[in-house]
Amino acid sequence: VIHADFEAFTSNMRIKNVLSLLGSGFIRCHSGYAVNKERIKSISPYKLTLYTGEEIPVPVKKYTAIKKTLSESI
Repeated sequence: VIHADFEAFTSNMRIKNVLSLLGSGFIRCHSGYAVNKERIKSISPYKLTLYTGEEIPVPVKKYTAIKKTLSESI
């Protein structure tokens, strides 16, 4: 399911294929999640928090790489 600002869409595409269409503004933070970098409020070793308050799981092993990617895009 792809969540946009006010709508949700169902897609049969793999996340990696969706990300290739969306471009570099999105990051894959978990095997089942990709998020818009501009929507991320904070990151911790276990979760990303979006400005909407939604929390997305982050594997501890991916935390450092994701944090580095986010700091490079600021």
